[in-house]
Amino acid sequence: MNSGERMMRYLFAINTLNVGGAETGLVELINELVAENEIDLFLTYKTGPLLKKLDSRVNIISMIDPEKTVSNIVGLVEFGLTIFGSSLGYRHCFNKDYDVEVSYLEGFPALLISRSRKNSIKIASIRVEIKNHKTLLDRLPWGKKMQASMYNKFDGIHCVSTATKNDFDEIFPASAQRSYVITTGFDIDKIHKRAILTNPFNHTNEKNLVLVGRMEDQKGYDKVFEAVSLLGELNEPYKIHIIGNKETKYAKKLITKYDELLNKGLIVLHGQVSNPYPYIYYGDALISSSNYEGFPRVINESLALKKLVIATDIPSNAEALHNGVYGYQVTNDVEGIMKGIKLVVEEPDKLSFETHSVKTLTEFKDEFINKISMIGGRI
Repeated sequence: MNSGERMMRYLFAINTLNVGGAETGLVELINELVAENEIDLFLTYKTGPLLKKLDSRVNIISMIDPEKTVSNIVGLVEFGLTIFGSSLGYRHCFNKDYDVEVSYLEGFPALLISRSRKNSIKIASIRVEIKNHKTLLDRLPWGKKMQASMYNKFDGIHCVSTATKNDFDEIFPASAQRSYVITTGFDIDKIHKRAILTNPFNHTNEKNLVLVGRMEDQKGYDKVFEAVSLLGELNEPYKIHIIGNKETKYAKKLITKYDELLNKGLIVLHGQVSNPYPYIYYGDALISSSNYEGFPRVINESLALKKLVIATDIPSNAEALHNGVYGYQVTNDVEGIMKGIKLVVEEPDKLSFETHSVKTLTEFKDEFINKISMIGGRI
């Protein structure tokens, strides 16, 4: 901050700080911003392991806190009132003025910020291909109309990829002129330092293929289980390693259906780990089997580590891999995943791609701030 410049007040809103691409990226961004700005972070539900990674200078505001009881009743009432059009929840949570208010996720965080009547710059972030992704608001009978009105109240619509912008512009054409793309940046040095700490594969001769992400339908892990079930053992030994929450309903269904694969050790579920980067770095390939994404964080982290990426040919993955220039694209089905696995295990020499310089966290922060300045014309 230059001498004489005042500290800016930012409000960011997201549902939780559970591990996810949006949540991880938000924590990294506000930890950078808080050095020279005042940051408030709103959580719909105050939970998640990423809470421990927040800079202590960040002020947390929540509607529902699992450590409280009476206030949670009030929070649930405010949540409901916000859904039904009231600004009471917003007014109760926030008693100060902000220069910038940012909804960092679709759904309720965006709805809450849209209730603000303050003279702030308001930014909504679109972080997923919304044609495929459904929030609570999408399930309401009046949800589409409410969201159209909601996004009209924002000064800017920050989309994390061209794919997410295309979806947004098609569904909410009245707000399309205010949408723009800024892709996410990464702390590349930190990722590399954490990646080389230890080899989790103990120098085995197996081919180790890694998937990283919560075990939900969006990530398409069912295709991977079925692909391995059909492939069985190949000419070279291999294992599929999945890093992500294995306690979800989706995960438990897969565990029950494919228990034989798990017992044979062809697929290994590691659960959620604090440092997934060694698995990516020391593995032979990163697989993304996603059905839809926004800006695929794990693909870009793998590219930053100069690793081979095998990914389904959905729009966001194709954009990240520049349509196959930086990694191998497969069809978004079981046959595509089978082909990708087989090539990595038996014919890896056929998989050679250009390296890619991933955007840094500092570059992203500067783009983020500069765009807000352009929108507001007064920062």
